[in-house]
This record gives sequence, C-alpha cells and structure tokens, in this order.
Amino acid sequence: RLLDELSRDPVYHFVIRGADPLFRPPGDKAVQEIPTTFFGSQIKQFREMMFRRLFDVIYDTDSGDPPLQQFEELMQDMAFVGCLEKYFRDGDQVRETSWHLMGRFLGAKCFLFQVIKHDLAELLEALLQKYVPETTEDAIWLRLAEPLNQFGHNK
Repeated sequence: RLLDELSRDPVYHFVIRGADPLFRPPGDKAVQEIPTTFFGSQIKQFREMMFRRLFDVIYDTDSGDPPLQQFEELMQDMAFVGCLEKYFRDGDQVRETSWHLMGRFLGAKCFLFQVIKHDLAELLEALLQKYVPETTEDAIWLRLAEPLNQFGHNK
C-alpha cells in the first residue's frame, strides 16, 4: 500500500554534499564538507500519508481485519518502518521534545490516545509492550506510545 501511496503522491529525497557557508563558523575560511539530506517540498503530503497509514489501523473497517492484526502487518512493512526512521532522523536530534515521532502527531489526539478512546485493548497492550520509551531506546522512531507525555491542556 505504501508504494501505491507514493506513486500517487511522490516524495523526493535529496542528498547534497557540499561546503555550505551557513555551516561555517564566522571568520573560518576552511572548507567543510557537510552532507545534507531532506525530503522535497512534499513533506506535508508525506506526513499525511504516514498519518493515514497509521490511523487506518483504528478507522479502517473495510478490511475486516482486527486493528491489532492491521497494526502488526503495518509494522512488518519495512518501507513504512523506514519512513518512520527517516521522519525521525530529519528532525531535531538534540532536544527530545522536538523529536519527529509519528506517535506524537496531533498532540492530544495522538495515536495512543485514539487507541484508548476507541477501546482497542489488544492494540493498547501491544503498544505498551513494544512501542514505549523503555523498549525503543535503540530505535526511537518506533516510539508510537508515550503514556507519560502530557499534551494539550494536560501539559
């Protein structure tokens, strides 16, 4: 399904290697080779596509598969997981509050809270076992549930 989505809404990935004066300290004339990587102008469409794929687990009733099964199939899709990683790596890597994590998308209406709201107990259990900060230290982009994070008016 991801390939179908990308064929309709292409995402362009740019990798540039060069000496950009913006990355040079003032007065330093030494050339610094800085590789730069980013998604093209369709990052909004990329985020929306990833968001749709994730939230289809909750709202897609046409497939007939239980949400937990849909979620497990989605997380076995290496293209989807690769996009989660790329989205994370394109964000701020220093400040944890600024990390690009798909599970945080929409703040107070995030994936975890929607799973709880729709009473998807089996999916909630899977999220809390495999996709929380304690279990995703080596693959932060897989952090789809952060039950201790406060969003919106709960902050």
